[in-house]
Amino acid sequence: MNPLVDVHAHLELIDDCADAIRRAEQAGVVSVIANGMDTSSNRQVLGFSNKFKIVKPAIGLYPADAVTLSDEEINRELGFIRSKENEIIALGEIGLEGKRLEEGMQQRAKGIFVKLLRLAIEIRKPVIVHSRGLEAECISLLEEMKAKRVVLHCFCGGIELARKAERLGFMLSIPCSISRDKYFQSLAREISLSHLLTETDSPFLGPKSGMKSEPAMVKRTIERIAELKGMEEGEVANNIYANYGRVFENGKSNNP
Repeated sequence: MNPLVDVHAHLELIDDCADAIRRAEQAGVVSVIANGMDTSSNRQVLGFSNKFKIVKPAIGLYPADAVTLSDEEINRELGFIRSKENEIIALGEIGLEGKRLEEGMQQRAKGIFVKLLRLAIEIRKPVIVHSRGLEAECISLLEEMKAKRVVLHCFCGGIELARKAERLGFMLSIPCSISRDKYFQSLAREISLSHLLTETDSPFLGPKSGMKSEPAMVKRTIERIAELKGMEEGEVANNIYANYGRVFENGKSNNP
């Protein structure tokens, strides 16, 4: 069985997490990166990683949640993240939000994102980045800060920006909604396999409209990518697993 990975899931939002993890293991998933979004879920994902062998914790501050915190609360959470640097695999979910936030709040979110990126660089961790509605600005900021180990989660900025991200060495993670989403299908066709990863954003972005996703469903994404690229499923799975290894398991001496 080929090793599968889900680099972006919200396990605290799945109804029966234990059953979902069991199904993921049966499907061949060897790593699920549980992403925190706020102070509460950051602590939950650390708990999941202690409970389930295949769960790896990423902790961060989702931009729409981050702007609700005071400066003191932000600094306290940055300290918490720093204190867990030996336990976490990445900082995530972090980034910019252009659709749910007014312009003034977008600027505050940007300032928080910069602080999180600086911390990731300092503690040498990859970053899992949300960029909805501000994709160009997000890529420019990552380039300006010389971020290297970057995963652009559910990137919706168009093919040309995706190609720029590829040139910068960033990874683009494809959700299982690729089964029904023509944009993600085009992304999988156009971007080199060496810059793709798989995710579910569980429990969101299911393979069918209205259907919840879970980590086991990355197998469907592998199948669809293989079909679109005219490759064997095993070859796609092995390449994506190698990409995962480059971003999350080696390169410890590199900045993110």
